[in-house]
Amino acid sequence: MFHPFSKSIYLFFKIIINLLKINAILQYLSVPCSKLEKSIMFEKKPGTFKSPDLSKLKEVIIDHRTKIYIALEADSEEARNRYLSRITATKLK
Repeated sequence: MFHPFSKSIYLFFKIIINLLKINAILQYLSVPCSKLEKSIMFEKKPGTFKSPDLSKLKEVIIDHRTKIYIALEADSEEARNRYLSRITATKLK
């Protein structure tokens, strides 16, 4: 059987726990914002990404499934060779 005061003791401890939670929240809120920003790590979302205008770029076909875009005045053979050298360098690692 339960003790006649068990319900009141339970309610007393529940109130104490809630007061401790409230106290912890108030202490957290009293910390200056600059310290909170340093303690909470978060990533800022980047702004909207503006895609380049493909009509102002020249298309260079590397193989049947790879295309790169370069400036209109740039040399396409040089761009192709640079791209292939980078790809083969990463495959060799």
